[in-house]
Amino acid sequence: MWPRRLLEGDLIARRWLLGSIACGTVAGASLIIWTLVLALVLSDVFIGHQHLNEVWQLVAFLVVVLFTRAAMMWLGAVASQHASNRLRSTLRANTVRQLTTVGPAGLTAERTGELSATIGAGIDSLDPYITSFLPALALSAIVPIAVLVVVGFLDPVTTLVLLFTGPMLLALLAVIGGRTRVLTQRRFVEMGWLSSFYLDMIRGLTTLKAFGRASDSAQTIGEVSRMHGESTMDVLRTAFQTSLVMEWAATAATALVAVEVSFRLVGHRMTFTTALAVLMLTPEFFIPLRRLALDYHAGQAGRTAIERLNALADLPRLVPTGPSLIPASDRSNANLTTAPSLIGPAIEFRAVRFRFPGADRDAIDAVTFRIEPGETLALVGESGAGKSTVANLLMRFIDPTSGSITSDAMPLSASDPAQWRRNVLWVPQFPTIFAGTVSDNIRLGKPDASSEEVRQAAQLSLADQFIDELPDGFDTVLGEHGLQLSGGQRQRIAIARAALRGGSIVILDEFTAHLDHESESIVITAMQRLIRERTSLVIAHRGATIEAADRVLTIDRGRIIGLDS
Repeated sequence: MWPRRLLEGDLIARRWLLGSIACGTVAGASLIIWTLVLALVLSDVFIGHQHLNEVWQLVAFLVVVLFTRAAMMWLGAVASQHASNRLRSTLRANTVRQLTTVGPAGLTAERTGELSATIGAGIDSLDPYITSFLPALALSAIVPIAVLVVVGFLDPVTTLVLLFTGPMLLALLAVIGGRTRVLTQRRFVEMGWLSSFYLDMIRGLTTLKAFGRASDSAQTIGEVSRMHGESTMDVLRTAFQTSLVMEWAATAATALVAVEVSFRLVGHRMTFTTALAVLMLTPEFFIPLRRLALDYHAGQAGRTAIERLNALADLPRLVPTGPSLIPASDRSNANLTTAPSLIGPAIEFRAVRFRFPGADRDAIDAVTFRIEPGETLALVGESGAGKSTVANLLMRFIDPTSGSITSDAMPLSASDPAQWRRNVLWVPQFPTIFAGTVSDNIRLGKPDASSEEVRQAAQLSLADQFIDELPDGFDTVLGEHGLQLSGGQRQRIAIARAALRGGSIVILDEFTAHLDHESESIVITAMQRLIRERTSLVIAHRGATIEAADRVLTIDRGRIIGLDS
């Protein structure tokens, strides 16, 4: 039941959780001691006719034990919450790091909304799993065994009853809990699907309105939400049934013990003190099991989330990390918002092949070409020809299945991907504009850049022409995706972002494909400033972009079919 890898690598969280279990164990032991002493006090007072003044020390001891139990329960709750906070923070950071390492090429089969739901609500669902279910799971084994040992010394006959009824309760919990797990998994999947659907609908709101399908989407949301609500009620209903069955079974077992103890007490085969102690301890044998039944729903929800997190952790890394062997000249972090002082390196593809996992053919097949230092090479071809795969290989989002890629004769496979990307300036077809100011978006690759550096980068990309007209200039807050900007304006911000970062290699991925001719002309002028003396790969299909290149390479179905100077 302990989740794989949940506690690995976080010794502090493990100690907090073990501390919580230890506090729960002490609280359980305190209750056993308190029950035995209380039985002795009641026997002395009501059977032995002792005055309270004669047993005040035992009463004081009962008060101390009771406060000790309360303190242990409080400390256990605090410790488990510390463990939960730390583990959830660690899991969230590790999951984001894993997704970043896998990269966009390795996440093509994943839906953004489902990933967001897993990182957000999925990891948050681990809070009751860690704070309630895991301590309850551990204590359901520790406390009943301790009670069983004590009762065994007091009354072996009652021990046999507990040994018979305890496993039966666990069997009932396992049978009913199996259905809880299935329902919880279905609910988790539906929650991820809903998150993805909401995200797709919001992103495509303009398209849905234009095609008159907005009402259909609302109807679909209503139907799926109803199904999700029914799944939630099924889970809660099953959880209630589990708790109810456990309560009935525990009550019946306690009643059975009470009957057999009463007969022996009446027959003078058991002392009053022993009978009272056994009767008071019997419910404590079942309390941890009943608490486990109450928390079983949280346990199954947590296990479902952990299975999903484990699946994300097992996603193959298409690019292994390694030591950096990139020459120091290529790793310059200098401000290159004007023409760089060093010409970019020579990039060479040698018989490069790549096949995506599960694909039946190579995305690119024996591709060989060379980009000379400071040269701009245009890569053209139909959609699906392999252009983006070439760019992903050069960005080191993926590594070749065979063949090699070199930078100034240095193999890229011998470099650290993150360090290599610090030398690559990338401008995609649809650049991401984050919620924040214009300056924040330009500073994305160089957070410590000064305001003057930001302005220089904007001047190079011609973005200053429209930024100065914004209400607050560079301090203007842009909404998510920069919807108030035109496509050309977003591209100029992306070029400014790349220029500010500095680097000697440029990749432009169909960055003018969606622009009108006026915007395209401005963006190409900015592009020409960016690529000056840098080694550049331009993925293009429009004449104006191709004309800015020194050579044109044509690719079709993953193979090079032409090279024009």
